[in-house]
Amino acid sequence: AIAEYLKSVSADDGFIKKLLDAAGLVRKPTDWDRQNLKIWRSWNFSDEMIFEACKIAVGKSNPMAYVNGVLSGWKSDGIFSVDKIPHSQAGKRVLTPRKNLRNLSITLTTLNFNHDIR
Repeated sequence: AIAEYLKSVSADDGFIKKLLDAAGLVRKPTDWDRQNLKIWRSWNFSDEMIFEACKIAVGKSNPMAYVNGVLSGWKSDGIFSVDKIPHSQAGKRVLTPRKNLRNLSITLTTLNFNHDIR
């Protein structure tokens, strides 16, 4: 039983390392990563879908937390296959927009784009 557990942890850590690499991180898997992988799989996401979420998270300040948000959004939207992931014009995977125009207006105003977008 212990040998099987260690083999399972080793396999999961290998996959997590690939996820971390895909998300642009260079570090060892943590307990947080292991717990989240279990959660994401319990949400019925395939390893392929989890990997796709990691590719979206590249460049984010906290990529793995971002992956969690991406997968949570996909779960809410019923997106469980790669062909259902929304694409941008450049062909990169993108999140379904969830922010309203008011938030965009505030951001644009902050950046000195004082155009009314309503």
